[in-house]
Amino acid sequence: SAPGPNNLIPLLLCIALGTLTKITFLPLALILVACLLIHERRHLLKLKTLLQTHARTFSARQWTAIAALVLLVGLNAALYGGNLIVFKRFVPRADQFPLEQVLDSPVAARNFILTGYLQERLSLDEALELTERIDLPAAQRDTENLLRYYDQRKKEGEVFEPASRLAYGYTWLWMMSQSAYGVFGHESILKERTALAPYMVIFAAALILLLSGWRKFTSPIDGYLLFIVVAYGLVVMQFVGYTTYLRMQGPLIAVQGRYLFPVLVPAYALIATSLLSGWPRYVKICILIAVGLVFIEGDFHFYLKNAHSDFYYSFLERILFL
Repeated sequence: SAPGPNNLIPLLLCIALGTLTKITFLPLALILVACLLIHERRHLLKLKTLLQTHARTFSARQWTAIAALVLLVGLNAALYGGNLIVFKRFVPRADQFPLEQVLDSPVAARNFILTGYLQERLSLDEALELTERIDLPAAQRDTENLLRYYDQRKKEGEVFEPASRLAYGYTWLWMMSQSAYGVFGHESILKERTALAPYMVIFAAALILLLSGWRKFTSPIDGYLLFIVVAYGLVVMQFVGYTTYLRMQGPLIAVQGRYLFPVLVPAYALIATSLLSGWPRYVKICILIAVGLVFIEGDFHFYLKNAHSDFYYSFLERILFL
């Protein structure tokens, strides 16, 4: 659609809401703003004139949206600016807060306990005692299992030797696929590699068609979508996942399909257009049915086949405080 405040203001509102909600949205926000500036580079010198022209015709709803945007930008500045002033970091570490406050957050508590044990600030008994105070059963279980793993490794004299970024990337892709297309929550069912094969065939076919020129870029938007997906994926892999892997000395933490939710829509849009472009109508219908069956069978039917009673009762106990 044509550029203008009706498109720009909602985009900036969504970005400001995202950065206020989740720290991992910050790199995506930078990527989106970079794409926006590149795409609109010819209009940047005219920005002041364009704003003055549009401002004369703004409706009450548009002024309300602008006021909301200013408020959200201010809240972001207060949040991250306050962190820099008080903690000297955009995101404070768990050990910069009082212990009781840390334990109120299952993720912060897990990270605090594991790093404390690995850095020998906590003994195994002290770490396990703190683990019992984590309120979320899944986080408590995972923290205890990792502590037992670290302790066993220490007893056997194993020394942590980090994998290269390339080797980690290969492991990350498989683990991310397992959690994204399995069930990953208070209870988990991860798919085996053979069960992931149909998804990999779909993605590989889409990538081959995209790069081979079958799917011609009809506008710069397609290129931007591809850049957004790849750039954000690399940030999550190398700057979130790999950094956590080094700090926690294991590849299992911070590798969850939910981290890719912000770019699923552009990713699937590219996959769909790559698979369907250039085919006769009957072939497109066959592709739609085949891909649909893979996702339906691998989602709802997969869950029904593998879910056990704990998937229901532990969740009900949790929400009913039983």
